[in-house]
Amino acid sequence: MWTSTLELTPGRVFATKLLGRFWPGAYFSSFAPFQIQNLPRHSLPDPQCVRVRNTLAGVCGIELRQIFVDRDSNIALAALLNRLHSYLGH
Repeated sequence: MWTSTLELTPGRVFATKLLGRFWPGAYFSSFAPFQIQNLPRHSLPDPQCVRVRNTLAGVCGIELRQIFVDRDSNIALAALLNRLHSYLGH
């Protein structure tokens, strides 16, 4: 299942933020927090659950700020420690 992921580890965030000043492609490179990955499907937790296939999803302004590592430096470290992985699009 192809999905976008955001891995907000300090190394990825700081490297992308630094290189992004000189190379705009850094935000979509292999070391950036934002990745498109083919992940295995998880089994459904209950027989009454259904799997929905999306054909289109959007990315909001806050998610764009996460992709481009454009966060307030005063709260970035606190946010990174509590939420290392997230899935974008809604």
